[in-house]
Amino acid sequence: MGEGENPWTSRLSLLVLTHGAGTLGIVSVLAMAPVVTQDLGLSAAEFGFFITAYYSAQAVCSIPAGGLVDRIGVGWALVVCHAGMAAGALLFSQVGSFEAALAALAVMGMGYSISNPATARGVFEWFPVERRATAMGIKQVGVPLGGILAAGNGALVTLVAWHQIMLGVAGLILINGVLCLWLARLPHVAPSAPRPHPLANIHEVTKDWNLNRFVILNGFYNFGQTNFFTFLTLFMRDAALASQ
Repeated sequence: MGEGENPWTSRLSLLVLTHGAGTLGIVSVLAMAPVVTQDLGLSAAEFGFFITAYYSAQAVCSIPAGGLVDRIGVGWALVVCHAGMAAGALLFSQVGSFEAALAALAVMGMGYSISNPATARGVFEWFPVERRATAMGIKQVGVPLGGILAAGNGALVTLVAWHQIMLGVAGLILINGVLCLWLARLPHVAPSAPRPHPLANIHEVTKDWNLNRFVILNGFYNFGQTNFFTFLTLFMRDAALASQ
């Protein structure tokens, strides 16, 4: 830790902004769903595949993302994370077809997959054990903050084209990625002791049935939550006849 540096205001702030930037990208798409679907000529089912592409890419890349954080450290991993999210948002701002939109959101999901292992490791490395839960809770504040900003884009789209909004989102994500270069200067010490193969670690985890039950139940929760957020704006516009 640098002399006079307070990680609670410096490093933790960037972790909060990381989650905010990641949430801003995908939730902006959800908030603008009625306009995007109309512009691209999509059905609600086709729009649902947007989220499938995003979360599938995130799920597939999560384990490799954790390995990346272990190898290059928190700071550089967050830079890569923001580069991927910004690239996905930029690509989405230029799409004109269903297939291109799926590809753009997959890229965004790949980028965001790095954020959770990177920010979690940052908490473990930079904060004392008796304060880690507090730091973890604070960094997660970025998720609802990003959602609040994204909800604003759902209203802004009545005045500004969604392509331009996503271009702005890409710019904000990129700016935060540049700020994360400050974290990349921090020393990264890779574990020197021999480590078992990652698959061996996964096998050990799967034998813990208490954890398995928690994961399965959490999966059902996430299934409902994701469906709710995905179709909420479409439902409010098409079924409840609310304004954008």
